Amino acid sequence: MKSQNALIAYVHATSVGNPGPATIGYMIHTSTGDPVETKTLEVADFTANQALYRALVIVLGRAQLLAAKVRVYCSIEFVVGQMNGRLRVKDHALIPLHAKARELAAAVNGLVQFIPKKDNPAVLISKSHRKTKMLWNRQPSHGLSIN
Repeated sequence: MKSQNALIAYVHATSVGNPGPATIGYMIHTSTGDPVETKTLEVADFTANQALYRALVIVLGRAQLLAAKVRVYCSIEFVVGQMNGRLRVKDHALIPLHAKARELAAAVNGLVQFIPKKDNPAVLISKSHRKTKMLWNRQPSHGLSIN
């Protein structure tokens, strides 16, 4: 990845069960629209909020590696409020993730802003990956095993 001076990122996470198998989706591009990275990652059994904070840490870490400022768009309003210091983090499992995300955001002049789900392309990425994975894990209807 080459260095950029300003990045735009979108993050989203889904969890089947809460906690349960989770998927992180994120997109990073330059302020001029050039793609930097688009990725989905399967993570262990987490709540959707734990997975979302992990996505924030990844994206903010990428910005730090690229020595770039970043604006991150997220569809979960209370996470945006927590990242911007308007809301307290009450879930003990989120406290270390929140602290790391805040530390990285401060290091790169990162700003986390709310965006409605319908406008967040990372929602589609994470959900489509989860659906594809679920389809591949099903047994075929004819009763034969793929294993």
